[in-house]
Amino acid sequence: MPRDISTADARYVASACLGAISGPDGATDEQLALLRAIAAHLWQLPDVDLSPEAALTAGESADRITDGSLRRRTRELMVMLELCRHPLEDTHAERVEEYCHALGGDGHGIAIVREYVSAGAGAAFEDWMRRFTPEAAETMEPVMVEISQVDDEEAAARIAQIEAELRAAAPGTLGAEFVSFCDRNDFEIGAKSLILFGHDMTHVISGYEATSIGEICNSVMKLMITDSDAHWLEMLASMMIHETGILFPGYEPHVSPLADPANIELVAMAMERGRATTSDYSVGDHMSMIHWPYDDVLAHYGVPPL
Repeated sequence: MPRDISTADARYVASACLGAISGPDGATDEQLALLRAIAAHLWQLPDVDLSPEAALTAGESADRITDGSLRRRTRELMVMLELCRHPLEDTHAERVEEYCHALGGDGHGIAIVREYVSAGAGAAFEDWMRRFTPEAAETMEPVMVEISQVDDEEAAARIAQIEAELRAAAPGTLGAEFVSFCDRNDFEIGAKSLILFGHDMTHVISGYEATSIGEICNSVMKLMITDSDAHWLEMLASMMIHETGILFPGYEPHVSPLADPANIELVAMAMERGRATTSDYSVGDHMSMIHWPYDDVLAHYGVPPL
């Protein structure tokens, strides 16, 4: 997500996104609330103009946003905002596509959403997995990368050993906090997914629970720390699962979490916490830290209190 950009560029991006999500019937209240929060907390623009007159056309957006990297992240932000429209409609998807193509391409997000519209959630999930798998090692616990390369019997033995070591960690340590997180959410440690072990560690360090809004906040915070493809795809997955329910076949969220203004404020807080964090807590050897006091782990990464 574009973060360290000039005030002028930030206003152009906001106006371009406004144009992309508007259409004849305008943007929804949820889309506008999220875009306003992003402008205020990501770009420090509390007075951003989101009136219909401020929207840029696709052509105007291309004229004003010329940097390739900024264009790419703007396209991704447009997709993120599009996922806050319920239901997703062809006319609005086509408008976002128009803007994305004017800005030089489409990217992961628009392709996956298009896959969903044309072929359903199963195809969208396969497309997301195809794009995320090459990036997955970046966010995986190093020991889990090793385990992914051995046979099932050895993998099961090593996971059992890891779980025993975690459960032996003293109260107040990272290991004990991780076990508590897994137990209260009824998660099997490492058994269900080697990729999710590192993901669950980030929940423990960020302090966000495994709820719909907690998943979105955790991924937003990480994207604020490191603007990488891995974090963007994880953010996209969080939105597609918890905001729209389109990533997994048969899954439907009971309520879109960002329809609640209080949750928009939580996302804004996650952005600010991400800006303040001094290093990326999603990478590194967390298993080597499981006996550290939990507060020392937070201090190590510079994670501000929740």
